[in-house]
Amino acid sequence: MVSGDCALPTGFDAPPRNAAQAAVENVGVPVIANISGWGGNLNENELQIVKICEAATRGAEKAALRREGHVGGWNDAIDVATVLLKDLGYPTQAREIQKRKKG
Repeated sequence: MVSGDCALPTGFDAPPRNAAQAAVENVGVPVIANISGWGGNLNENELQIVKICEAATRGAEKAALRREGHVGGWNDAIDVATVLLKDLGYPTQAREIQKRKKG
């Protein structure tokens, strides 16, 4: 425990965030982004990631309505997010998100 006015180093919240991500992934739910939000504000890159995730979620919902099963919808959403990441200039993240396809 630290006092509320204590200055904390960058990355201070990484261990609990990483543990939470591992717990989510261990039950079979892929994590596309795990953003700190430290300080209560998102920087430009974090905000772009949130927008990408929102677009991917909308894509998954629409695709799930058109297809049988959740896997098809999820993979369509991954494809949408991949295109968005490439368009925004994040080729490494685009390759990483493709690894999260199911089936």
